[in-house]
Amino acid sequence: MLEFTLITNTTIHTVNYNTVSTQNLEAKGIGFSVSPNPADDLIQVSINDLNISSGQFELLTINGQNLRQGNFTAAQFELSVKSLSPGIYILQLNDNQGNTGVQKIVIQ
Repeated sequence: MLEFTLITNTTIHTVNYNTVSTQNLEAKGIGFSVSPNPADDLIQVSINDLNISSGQFELLTINGQNLRQGNFTAAQFELSVKSLSPGIYILQLNDNQGNTGVQKIVIQ
């Protein structure tokens, strides 16, 4: 524990605090590509890591509103974006080991 004295105007304060540290934790992200991007009909999602072939996806607005979610069961899958208004969206993938990947998608 570290201790130091802090003097403010006419009051003397003794401040004690502990230092906390953690191990370096490396989070493994899911690398994936989306094509075409920009898109207007279907997007092809291709996961780069061959060990990941199932998990969940979320399609979000740029403000984080969940528009669509579901499961994927292959390292490549398609999503229809035909019903989306033009704009920028976020596609987030999560595998069953807690890894996450995020890509920006532009809809025309």
